[in-house]
Amino acid sequence: MKLVQILSPIPKFNVLKSVLLESSYRYSPIGILSLVCAKVLAVDDPIEFFSMLAMLIVTLMTALAAHTVALTVIYFLITRKNPLVFFEGIVQALITAFATQSR
Repeated sequence: MKLVQILSPIPKFNVLKSVLLESSYRYSPIGILSLVCAKVLAVDDPIEFFSMLAMLIVTLMTALAAHTVALTVIYFLITRKNPLVFFEGIVQALITAFATQSR
């Protein structure tokens, strides 16, 4: 058996794999939204559900703010430089990273 015959199925597999992954990327938001909607509609008390959801969002935002403050203080204590200058330097990279949505 020649090496070409052994390796010939691999490109076909790569194409199949890429098609399956692209379709899962395309349709997974619809599936996730359907699951979330089903759970929201199955709730007995929507006011309690949304108040708990709001509390989760507030908790996450508070944790992210505390994390940002802690990292800023740590950066200042270690380098003795203004952290705002550092953040100004990475703004362009952050905008590019969020805008391109690399996969």
